[in-house]
Amino acid sequence: MVIHVFERASRIVDESILVISHGEDKSVFERLFARKACVVEDGGNVRSPLVGMKTGLEHAKGEYAIILPCDLPLVSKEVLAFMLEVAQGGFDAVVPRWPQGFIEPLHAVYRTKPCLEAAQEALKEGKFNPASVITMLKKILYVSTVALSRFDSNLMSFFNVNTHDDLLKVKKIIAMKEPDERIHG
Repeated sequence: MVIHVFERASRIVDESILVISHGEDKSVFERLFARKACVVEDGGNVRSPLVGMKTGLEHAKGEYAIILPCDLPLVSKEVLAFMLEVAQGGFDAVVPRWPQGFIEPLHAVYRTKPCLEAAQEALKEGKFNPASVITMLKKILYVSTVALSRFDSNLMSFFNVNTHDDLLKVKKIIAMKEPDERIHG
């Protein structure tokens, strides 16, 4: 799944940073991504997506960073490119929001420096939810998933793989899409 996320996101970014949990075999990921991504360990004693987010931001060189989890293998490069372009209009964060109000802080674009500072502050305060970072930023744009469906009609970008059945569904979707992608580029 990490490879699918990486392949889609790497098409629109200048650098890729893969954050792995403390204790994982870093050499496996370094061989897998062979200089295509900077592989870093989160180094934290606490397992939290926010710790991984902070670690990635500490290594990011660009003004903006796309934050993605490894369990969204159908992420759309068109959705990411749109959010990145919008963020460059001066936003500290561009975050997808569902009609019922749920936000996607781990499928978002952030201005690197303010987000890193907010992540450090949140962790210092004992907050481990990535959404806590957003509350500390100044200029946030929430983008409706309804608007994002213009780029991803079924919003499969947000399909999170949590179970074996989810994984089987994703494998079928990828198998069906691959021939089209080869034909249409």
